[in-house]
Amino acid sequence: MVLWVILSVLSSFFDGTRLAVSKKILHGSDEYVVVTISRLFMIPFFLGWLLFVPLPQINLTFWIASAIVIVVAIVANILQLTALKSSPISLAAPFLTFTPIFLLLFSPFILKENPSALGIFGVLLGVVGAYVLNISKFKEGFFEPVKAIFKEKGCWIMLITAFLFAITSTFDKVGIKNSDPIFYLIITQLALGIFNIPIMMWKSKDYKTKVKKDWKALFFIGLLSVATLVSQFFAVKMALVPYVMSIKRMSIIFGVLYGAFLFKEEKIKERLIGSIIMVISVVLISIA
Repeated sequence: MVLWVILSVLSSFFDGTRLAVSKKILHGSDEYVVVTISRLFMIPFFLGWLLFVPLPQINLTFWIASAIVIVVAIVANILQLTALKSSPISLAAPFLTFTPIFLLLFSPFILKENPSALGIFGVLLGVVGAYVLNISKFKEGFFEPVKAIFKEKGCWIMLITAFLFAITSTFDKVGIKNSDPIFYLIITQLALGIFNIPIMMWKSKDYKTKVKKDWKALFFIGLLSVATLVSQFFAVKMALVPYVMSIKRMSIIFGVLYGAFLFKEEKIKERLIGSIIMVISVVLISIA
């Protein structure tokens, strides 16, 4: 197997595991602590990496794009964990695949990239996959699987999260084009760790107790996040970004499997089939 494929699969596995561990500790903690402290554990790694990265030429566009990404990502990361806390991981996680679907809506206006016929087919296939997630509701009526999405709090919150991630993905490209990929990654990750601190102190009740109780799990989540980014980074250096990101979306399949074996969730078969269809839609959109 080609090395970049192995690294991409590892990235998806690390990311799916991160979601599962996050959900596990959310029962006794809150999303503000999990997001903030796990990111703080990432800071030493990125600071160390920054020492070996040459300073690129940057301009005002870089700082504007970075600021937009940081603000939107803070909200998106918190909502992602809110969704996991509210609903089964096997039902909520697959909706992250809607990010590239939403991205097609932004690209023509910001990046001047128009979707192809294959990309549009990928979008439609993603909608079909989302429908299949609740296909057991079909016997109650044709539109019941769709209604079930919006009745489940975690699903529509994850849809909002996917929409926000589409915004960050769009401006990620702007920031990278006006600097350097590694420098941009490090700066945004450091900023996300730092700016989450006051939000946690404001929104989380008794955050010190929660951190003391779960610091080992939070460290593990930070480690998984670093492993996700590093394996993804080296995979991208060996292969085209769309191919790497398509495989990385397998993280939702790992999430569904964790839902079955770790959380004993129900209706896994239809959710797994729906997730696979949604991953295929991402592949089509990416290569389009």
